[in-house]
Amino acid sequence: MEIENIEKESARDKNKKGINDIKLKSLNEKLKQVTPVSKEQFESWVAETLIDLPKASSMINFIPGLSSSGTTYSKQNKSVRVMVIDGAGEKGASGVGPYRMSSTMDYDQEDEWGYTKSRIINGIKVKESYRKSGEAYTLSMF
Repeated sequence: MEIENIEKESARDKNKKGINDIKLKSLNEKLKQVTPVSKEQFESWVAETLIDLPKASSMINFIPGLSSSGTTYSKQNKSVRVMVIDGAGEKGASGVGPYRMSSTMDYDQEDEWGYTKSRIINGIKVKESYRKSGEAYTLSMF
């Protein structure tokens, strides 16, 4: 009975992975047809403050060949980094593939250094990580 359940779960997992692969390939083809965000558009979106933290640094197109934006907001010992990578265009669609694949994974691991797990926050799947050294807390959404 237990082996039968394991086989059913394995078949469901393979089916789910196959469906996700098809969806990702279809999305990838659509993204290739879209024009990437311009430097000017990114510049107009970057806020001067975020949750009462002033902008400390900002870099547009920091990933060679990809439309991207990275901004750090900080004050005293608090810091928030917002990174956006545009998946549009030929290079963008290929460049964000690993991030999209990561969004289909479920994380649940803990060790003496901290943890990484999947969560749903306001209907959005995120990867939550905490590292005890330096008390670094990270939320990644895709």
